[in-house]
Order: sequence, then structure tokens, then C-alpha cells
Amino acid sequence: RRPSSDVTARVEAATRGLPHDVVEVLGALAAQGHLAAERGALAIADPSGAALAALTASEATRLRLAALGPDARRIVLAIALAGGSLDPLTLATALGLEEDAALDSLEALVQDALLRDCPGADEVSLVHDRIGEALAASASAAALAALRAALARAIEASGEGDEARHRVAELDLAAGSLEDAARTVPVSVDALAAAGLHADAVERLDALLALAMDRGVPAPPL
Repeated sequence: RRPSSDVTARVEAATRGLPHDVVEVLGALAAQGHLAAERGALAIADPSGAALAALTASEATRLRLAALGPDARRIVLAIALAGGSLDPLTLATALGLEEDAALDSLEALVQDALLRDCPGADEVSLVHDRIGEALAASASAAALAALRAALARAIEASGEGDEARHRVAELDLAAGSLEDAARTVPVSVDALAAAGLHADAVERLDALLALAMDRGVPAPPL
């Protein structure tokens, strides 16, 4: 059914008409029973509009993520922390899941419009950055560091090429793992310099030195 002009106006005001936000808010309203069929159109069941007035797109996303099971939450968070897209085998390795179980969960998350398939590649990515941000905000620093470290090792074991090297270095730095970063960052720095990306190389090297200073240890040999 088409939404009524009342629903359209209220949702547009709450979401500024951004497509992802519209989908999130309408989905949350429907899940909470606040949408009703009325003369062939969707109408807000609460005449006062209080349900919609209190519902932001971010809150709608949070409510949807809260309904996920533990493995599904870890999968979505891992893809967010990986900084782009991820293939099922690398994901399963990082999370200690059977590949078939990971594939089943990924299929369900794609159907739920939390993840999407990447055209031309056997990888998945987030539908919207807000999904990952919401999960990361609810996780502890220790849990995030552990998951980043696990992702780094899985990508390092399965990936080749400069893109994989850069992602591993970024994850090791973000995880605060000085021992691993001291090994992976110089490789990434060399690749950036070889590509003529000298400013990026210096920035990554500075991040490694800052991590060493934060740990109160001498800078690792380069």
C-alpha cells in the first residue's frame, strides 16, 4: 500500500527524505504496530504522532540491531570494522564460525537489508555506515580491539596485494597491537611510498610511533 499524505509528510520531516532513513523509520513503525491500513493507504495508528515524533532514524537502526542474535551482531560489526567489504571465508575465519553458518547468516542479513552483496565480487558490505557505528558504540573497547586483531590476522592469512596490507596495518593500529603493528605497518608504509603516496606513508608511520609512545616503549626498529 502507498503511505498516506500524513505518513509521507511526517516521515519526510523526521528523515529529511533520505532513502535509508525513510526505510529505517517506516520499518520501526511497522514493527511496533504504529502503521495501519486505512482506505488503501498506510496511516500512522497513533493519531497524536507521538510514536513518530520520538523516533529518529538512528534510534530506528538501534532498535533493529537490538533484535539480532549474537552471531549476526558480530558479523555486522566485523564487516564495519574491516573498513569496507569482506568475503565470507575471511569473515568466518576471523569469527571462528563454520563457513556454511556464516553464509546462512550473511544471506539473512542481506535479506534484512543490513548488508548488501558487492557487484562482481564474492563479498558483502554494510548498507549504511550508521549500522556499523551503532554497533560499535554499544561494544566495549576491549571487544573492539579483539575483533580488529582477529580480522587483521584473517585478512593477513587470506589476502594478497597492497589493499590487504593496508587494511591489516590499519586494523593493527586501531586494535592498539604494537607487536603486530610494528611488523605490518612498515610493509604498508613501503607500499604507500612505492605508489607515490608519501603523505599517507608518513601519516601511517606517525601513527605507529604514536602507538609506541602511548605504550611508553621505544619506537620499533623500521
